[in-house]
Amino acid sequence: GRKRKGKAGGGHKSEGLSVEALWELACDSQAARSTSGSMSRKAEISECGRGVNLKIGDRKVSSPFCVCTYSKSNQSKRKGLWKKDQDLLLQVGENPAFYERRIASQAATGESSKRQEAQALATATKTTKLWPAGLRNLGATCYANSVLQCLFNVHDLRRMLLMISLGRKGSKKSMDCDGGTDIPEELLIVDGLHKLFAEMQFGPVAVVNPEHFLTQVLQLNKGVQQDCQEFWTLLHYSLDAGLQRIEDKSFHSLMNSNFVGQTSYKTVCKNCKQQSASSKILHDFQVLELEVKENGKKNVQASLESSLETYLAEEMLEGDNKYFCENCDSRQNAARRTEINHLPTHLILQLKRFRYDLKTFERKKIKANFSFPLSVNMDPYLTKERGRKSSKAAKEESVYDIESIILHKGKSAAQGHYISLVKREEDQLWWQFDDQNVTCVGPDLTKLNNFVKDEAKEDSLMSTQVYIIVYKSRKSSQPRPQDVTMDILPPTSKQQISSILDSFRESKESYQVKRDLFLNKLHLKREQVEKFFELASDSYDASLAYCVSTESLGNWATTLKGCEAIDMKPFKCRHGHIDPKRINELKVLSPACFQLLNENVPINPV
Repeated sequence: GRKRKGKAGGGHKSEGLSVEALWELACDSQAARSTSGSMSRKAEISECGRGVNLKIGDRKVSSPFCVCTYSKSNQSKRKGLWKKDQDLLLQVGENPAFYERRIASQAATGESSKRQEAQALATATKTTKLWPAGLRNLGATCYANSVLQCLFNVHDLRRMLLMISLGRKGSKKSMDCDGGTDIPEELLIVDGLHKLFAEMQFGPVAVVNPEHFLTQVLQLNKGVQQDCQEFWTLLHYSLDAGLQRIEDKSFHSLMNSNFVGQTSYKTVCKNCKQQSASSKILHDFQVLELEVKENGKKNVQASLESSLETYLAEEMLEGDNKYFCENCDSRQNAARRTEINHLPTHLILQLKRFRYDLKTFERKKIKANFSFPLSVNMDPYLTKERGRKSSKAAKEESVYDIESIILHKGKSAAQGHYISLVKREEDQLWWQFDDQNVTCVGPDLTKLNNFVKDEAKEDSLMSTQVYIIVYKSRKSSQPRPQDVTMDILPPTSKQQISSILDSFRESKESYQVKRDLFLNKLHLKREQVEKFFELASDSYDASLAYCVSTESLGNWATTLKGCEAIDMKPFKCRHGHIDPKRINELKVLSPACFQLLNENVPINPV
């Protein structure tokens, strides 16, 4: 083997040989062993700036004199200490600012300056100028999230619910209720929705967790998906029942005045031309369910107008289905039709996109393209007594403008995903709510792939995914809705929201302190390591060199944590020198490198 003069490792010997000599002998012996026998492998010896490196097959053994493996220039994939700052900052924990709501007015115009957001945040938090909050999906609760976002968009309803005072406290992190309560069970839904809406309106985070309201108040199974329309009906009846228990009677008609219309079923005998007694009975409705026929069939229901006509179409009662006329006192042929007697402020239309297949005994989805207008005049669809108004002003009362849409994405009724699209009164822009993801679409829905323009009709859209459409009466619309500020909240809720805002601000400040300390420590460590490699390139007297563990040096040079101490005792032979069998586990350092390392890590040398 090759021999060199000079002694490394602090002058310590092992059987009279220096570290250099031991390494050269190790290289020669390992190379010789690798080329002997039937299972021989190719051994390669390569030179680097600080010594000889050995490669046997796929195994690499670096020279104890070479430390460049740990330098920044050799960390091509940005590993360990040289990762990007934002990746290493994950060690500090989640940044609360990542979940903070943005300013809606700036987002809509494309402005995203941190300085602008900081200046506007204090004011926006107390008003409606914040980016709308999303709702966390708890497993299979997209149907509920979509309905809640549409309900939250009903400005007057939201405002009234936020004003309700039931005197219940919550936690500092959210408006979720805790502890005992003397609130009647029927009022828990009112209280729960008040808390949820307050956090969606004024809370600091971009995504609100509805778990308490859905699983504790409504007792829903978060792992089972339900139908949007069924959930809306449950929510409507439960909320209305709760509002009836409030002493302030102005809340009693909140649901009915906004969402309840009336229909009647008029039956006329063909013999005596008299109406049945039940024809005068009015029936409340919250949702009008409209037929959607599949493409390729006759009389395709391709539009809202044709579906409404079908809903109101006359049905003949003949043959085995004859009607018993009380006036004729016998079964007679008759005509029956549904009439719309009264429309609510917010008209909810559900498309019957799911039908039961008698062959497969499964519910199948009707994927027909459906056309619907952005504005619809409902006057032609009202009863003769209520509709067919002559004056322009009177006809305007029956005009409805679209305010929200729920889409069902999926191939079948058993699976799929619900999202909602809402036109906010505050900015007259469309917003897409896909659980926690909230996107500002802008004034035109055709920017989304879910919609196309109906070229055959003015101001109409078509979609194969539209499932529920909500229209609002134009006569009830305000030129500029009142700002919903924290001033309308009852004292308990206002205090709770303020506590949530303070807690969130404190968490941001705490994170910022931890972040700054972490980055200072990181940059200092990088400077130390870079200085170490600068010193490693300098020449030095081999007789003054030191040996340290390769593993320990690697931990110190490539990680922020490094190592607590370096103990070299395990590398001693029985004579108290370097064990020649472990020479490939060591690195030889110059006195300057050893001193820098020892200033940061306690070393017990050989």
